[in-house]
Amino acid sequence: MSASTSAHVHGNSGTTKSIAILIGNDGSSKKLAGTSNLASTVVPLVVWTLQERSIAERSGSNAEDNNATGSAPLDPWRYTLRYYEFLDDTARWTHLDQLLLQLVDTNPTSSSFANADGEESDSDEMGVELPSIHVGTSENLDKATVKKTKGNDGDDNASQLSQRTSSSSSAVALSRTHKLVESLQTFLDTRLFANSPSINAQLHCSVPVDPQKVNHCLSQLLVKTEEAQLAVRGNIQLDKPMIRQGLALLLQSEGLYGSSNSLAITSMEASIKVVAGILTSHLVMDSTAAQAIHLLPPANDAVATVVGGTVHTNSLWGLLSKPCLTVMGKKLLQVWLRQPLVDLTCIQQRQDAVTQLLGMAKDSIREGLACFSGNGPGNLARLGPALAKYRQSNDEDSDGGPQQSATRILDTKKPLETLYHLYNLASRHLPRLLDCMECIKGNDDNDQSSPILLDLYKQIEGLVAELDRSIGLAEAVLDLDHAPEEFLVKPEYTEELGDFHQEIEAVHEAVNEEYRTIQEAWDDIQPNKNRSSQVRLERVEDNMAWQFRLPDTNDSKLVESLGPKIKIHRILKNGVYFSSLELRQLSSKYQELHTDYNRVSRKIVQDAMGIASTYSTVVERVAQAVSSLDVFCALAYTAAMSPNGYCRPHMTDSDDDGAGIVLKGARHPCLELQDGLDFIPNDIQLTFPNAQLLVSGPNMGGKSVYIRSLGAIVCMAQIGSYVPCTAATINVCHSILARVGAGDLQERGISTFMAEMLESSAILRAATRRSLIIIDELGRGTSTFDGYGLARAITEYLRDRVRCMVVFATHFHELTTIRSIQNCHVTAQKGNQGLTFLYQVRPGPCLESFGIQVAEMAHMPKKVIEDAKKRALELENFTTGVEDEIKSSKRQKISKDKLVLLRFAKMTSPSSQKKRELLSCLRASIMKS
Repeated sequence: MSASTSAHVHGNSGTTKSIAILIGNDGSSKKLAGTSNLASTVVPLVVWTLQERSIAERSGSNAEDNNATGSAPLDPWRYTLRYYEFLDDTARWTHLDQLLLQLVDTNPTSSSFANADGEESDSDEMGVELPSIHVGTSENLDKATVKKTKGNDGDDNASQLSQRTSSSSSAVALSRTHKLVESLQTFLDTRLFANSPSINAQLHCSVPVDPQKVNHCLSQLLVKTEEAQLAVRGNIQLDKPMIRQGLALLLQSEGLYGSSNSLAITSMEASIKVVAGILTSHLVMDSTAAQAIHLLPPANDAVATVVGGTVHTNSLWGLLSKPCLTVMGKKLLQVWLRQPLVDLTCIQQRQDAVTQLLGMAKDSIREGLACFSGNGPGNLARLGPALAKYRQSNDEDSDGGPQQSATRILDTKKPLETLYHLYNLASRHLPRLLDCMECIKGNDDNDQSSPILLDLYKQIEGLVAELDRSIGLAEAVLDLDHAPEEFLVKPEYTEELGDFHQEIEAVHEAVNEEYRTIQEAWDDIQPNKNRSSQVRLERVEDNMAWQFRLPDTNDSKLVESLGPKIKIHRILKNGVYFSSLELRQLSSKYQELHTDYNRVSRKIVQDAMGIASTYSTVVERVAQAVSSLDVFCALAYTAAMSPNGYCRPHMTDSDDDGAGIVLKGARHPCLELQDGLDFIPNDIQLTFPNAQLLVSGPNMGGKSVYIRSLGAIVCMAQIGSYVPCTAATINVCHSILARVGAGDLQERGISTFMAEMLESSAILRAATRRSLIIIDELGRGTSTFDGYGLARAITEYLRDRVRCMVVFATHFHELTTIRSIQNCHVTAQKGNQGLTFLYQVRPGPCLESFGIQVAEMAHMPKKVIEDAKKRALELENFTTGVEDEIKSSKRQKISKDKLVLLRFAKMTSPSSQKKRELLSCLRASIMKS
């Protein structure tokens, strides 16, 4: 094993020995989220940790007692492989910092490696040694290393490799990955290794992933128990590319990703379990919970269309992002939804911002944001990286030679276009947005102003000032008279450019003259003088040439009569394309002049873009500020424009009795907006200590919508949004865990019921006092008795041991008798036309499921329905052995009330009618006695 096994730092489960951090990129984040690329300031991370369990944990009792007696057998589960998957801010690495606080002692004073005299101390004397930290990326950083090494052999090879790299789009992603690695290493060095310069995070340039090899290594390391094996086979999260690659990084760093005969594998064989970790820095949702509350759009958008939804009503993200005007805002909102806040102060500050924007302020700011809409080249998310490509460095490389610029300019059009977008941002768009934000500035003594909005105003005000000098750069270099049709260096910049410019203008004039000549000739030869069609002059070949077009394809026969030097290029549906000899010569001359103009301009543009590239970080900060402002305006717009009204939830952060969730008139935020649907609002109350709620009632009655709307509302509240209620009090939740739906994993040998049990087991292990658990049916894949027993045991465990908030939709009516648990039910009415669902939630249990009536509504054959009713009635009156006991009761003279109780106990699933009869009989007997 590596040196990391000697570490002695305690995490949240035993001693943390090794930490592997895998950095994803935009492409991997797309696989991770199943949606569009994320904001440039956010990166997906996967962290794997290797932790050794203590003797007390392995023996299940006090370690001192075990050491004294020496009789307690040790559990073979010695090590825990724990993984975390989350998004993080690349500027501060906030969530990773919180995770390190869970895993290691990040206080430099307590993890110092030097004594007071500055000499290195032995780790045993200090009592603390940090685990080994390994950093890798989903990209192969060896590519850049190989290219750099080859380039050092000769200037020609280096130049060719530099050009090939810079011309490829992957070079930009690779450059960003390098910066992320450097930023992360700097953070880790500062946070963990500040007092030990000789120790730092180990970088793995290449993280090979062979799925079969990973599975083989993992199978050797896992504890040889069915429980440990099933936990891995049933966990589809482990199939995600980034999570699997992160595991490969840890195995590689620990010497476990190799031969099966290695000492590392031998020493850890059959001693590891794999579990999912939970962060405390934000609200955690497993993938099941995210799907249950419709957090992100489904993989197949067409499914929502079939059931009446649209792209804006099939997910929380679709609903809240619809008013977003910028691409960056939509991406940032996705990050917020995937990682809601748990800090009460931060949530309230976001709520204050939304509250202030509810009036006219949001409309004013949205006017300023409109110029940032679209996904073209001027998009802020693209402008920053586009400028960064031209950054030049004066640093020296390893051979002492100066580094080349990131991008060598061969064609001046693209860089000048980038400079033009920078000019528009600095001179028009950002100042306009600042003017529109004056409405939120208020007076200096105005206490009602949101601190977040005031901070955004000051940020944008400072960014306008920082970008002001770029305006002069663009005006000095760029020919603004011809932009955006053409991007040229200003002809007055040098005398040579001025000469070329005059010749180019002469070509333009000659082209216009030729166009007038052709139009006059065409007017003369038309048979119908009263229907004079217009010849059109159009630019082609990336605006480097011209051609004529007649919209009517029937005119192709007359075009050749314009002269012997006319050439028809093609005939399409939209017209006849042709040119004259003079026009072709002018196009050729223009291309030559443009090439010469470009050659003279190249050096000027190279220097100008070197200066412009220094504004790339400023533009990225503009993108962050604009995206945040866009999200706040979108949340305010959604709340203000809701047809049924939203309210600001009162947020609390407490474990005391009385704290919890109380919603009045709650609605599902997505479902209520579907066409032709009149949503019925309902109340929800979950407060400690009785924060468990059983929801019973018929199929199709609205149980699932009721419990899922709760999760959606909590998620919205904890990103700072208003919620679809008339009034709401919400205690901050630290996790939302869900068990909904049913499906097997045939390729892994996992049945539907086993998948359900694995999910339930994971919930019970991860749940805390501040969890919100949503269970939509449980125990349906086995016998009624087993299913009821498991459902009841799980419910009572959550009530007595975890004591968290639980909503449980069930058809096990026997569960409604559990003490200290609230009951409510959805309603339905029987009629001649079948069932009428009222979608109203009322207190108390419902003792009927109306399953046969629902089957009738599905147009089951009449014979099947009649037979089902007959079988159900037989089960309701199933009294095996009861008649014998009744006969014997005559001999034993058992009292009538005891006989009623006996019959009641023997009935497996009595109908509500039977229960009422028996209970009334029992009540009458008690009253007589």
